[in-house]
Amino acid sequence: MVDTTIQDKLLRLGYSQLWLDNGILTIDSLNQQMKELELGEDDNIEHYRYQTFINYFASQAFFDNHSLKQILEILQSDNDKTMAGSATVGLLRKSSLTDEQFNTVADFLKTFGDWATKQVNRAKQKRVKP
Repeated sequence: MVDTTIQDKLLRLGYSQLWLDNGILTIDSLNQQMKELELGEDDNIEHYRYQTFINYFASQAFFDNHSLKQILEILQSDNDKTMAGSATVGLLRKSSLTDEQFNTVADFLKTFGDWATKQVNRAKQKRVKP
């Protein structure tokens, strides 16, 4: 097997350099995903990006505003809008988001359509403290 460059792997899995630059994706994870793809475990490359987001969101206690902006830019630029919308729902559910951050993510999510607006409304209800 011929080892491909990092850029080739990023391209093959639908990532941009921003994923690495912002620490959302690691080289180790990229290499592991490439192995899984080559083994035919999952040919849907959007699944790898989605799982990378979900793992990253789970690993972060909170986001500063700059990091959140970078995440939303990456989500916006993704070719698979269904994956990007679903990952955004995962981000919206982070209880550590400030009210301002929550509203920013909610406004972004609403751009994905009616289904996303319903997710925002559910998240708002859960966020309301009794």
